[in-house]
Formats: sequence, C-alpha cells, structure tokens
Amino acid sequence: MRKEVPMLITALAGLFVIVSQYFQFAQNLHWLADMNQWYQIAITVAFPVGLISLIQVHLNNIRRHRQQWVFSVVLLVATAVYLVVSLITGPAHGTAMDWVYQGFISPASATLYGMIAFIITSCTFRVFRFRSREATILIVGALIILFAQAPLGDAIFSRWGHLGTWLENVPGTAAFRAIILGAYLGGFATAIRIILGIERAHIGGFSK
Repeated sequence: MRKEVPMLITALAGLFVIVSQYFQFAQNLHWLADMNQWYQIAITVAFPVGLISLIQVHLNNIRRHRQQWVFSVVLLVATAVYLVVSLITGPAHGTAMDWVYQGFISPASATLYGMIAFIITSCTFRVFRFRSREATILIVGALIILFAQAPLGDAIFSRWGHLGTWLENVPGTAAFRAIILGAYLGGFATAIRIILGIERAHIGGFSK
C-alpha cells in the first residue's frame, strides 16, 4: 500500500489536470478549476519540507566532515541569514532582502553565466572539427552568427548582419522549436507513464 496509494493519487491528479485543460465540458466544473489553488497549497507545504531536507543533508555533511563540507556551512549560513532578513523586511523594493538579492545573487548569477559562456566556447573549439558534414554546417553557421554580431562582419560584407539575422530567425528558430516540441513530447510521454504506473522512480520503484 505504501506504493499503490501514491501511484493512485498521482494518477488521479494527472487525470484531473488533463480533463480540466483538454476537454471543453470541464470549463464548467468549478471543482476542477479549484485545483490551481490546491496546487498552490501543495507548493506551500512542499517548500518547508524541502528546506528541512536541505538542512538535514548539509548538517550530516558537516558532522561527518565529508569532502567540501565547508561549502555546506556557507550554504546553511547564507540560507539562515537570507531567510531571517526576508521575514523581517519583506520582499518590497529597497528593503534589505532586495539589497542582498541585487548585491549578491544577481552578480553571482551573471558571473556563473559568463563562466558558462567561456567554457562552452572553449569546448566548442576543442571538440568541433571539420570531421563530418554536420559538424561543418554547425561551425559555418556559428561563424556567420559570430561575425554578424561583431562590426567585422559588416566590414567584410555589407549585408552580413542581415544574413545572421535570417539565420537566427528562420533555420535557428525552426530548429529550436523542433527541440522544444521533442522535449514536450518526451515530457508528455513520461507523464503518461507516471499516470499509468509504468514509471515508478518517483516513489522509489523501478520502471516496467
């Protein structure tokens, strides 16, 4: 019963969402419309559960002096300070909570994204070679976009910027939408497997 009950709840919740979103008659069923409020309540309950789990995991790392346990100390201290400041001052603009976010979290996020950009660029130069037709097309397209964003491209060819814009808006957008569509189809298939009880990894079981 420890696995059957969560599977039944998951299946019923998934079916309710499907019915409320994809069937016209469900628009008049107010109890289905209330599921959004249930969802907000579930998130509110899940947040402290996740916070307690986070604290337990990192306290265990500190007690056992596991590798890089100092970062667990930093995480717990930062979490406690930010939580206390948030509860005292609130999320309004100009408060201490907003100052901490704008002064620490936002620059740290920008730094991480900048590092990722340099890492991706270096990996591209190391991995990509003109070894296949697909790799050649990818490298040529990347060079066109790169020069289109720089003044050097227009200096070489006056319409280089238009070429880069077309490459981004037409083939690039089409490929991006195809990837997103594939991701949505994969997510939908996974959801169906969870609803039918085929996928059981979320309750500690194995897929059939």
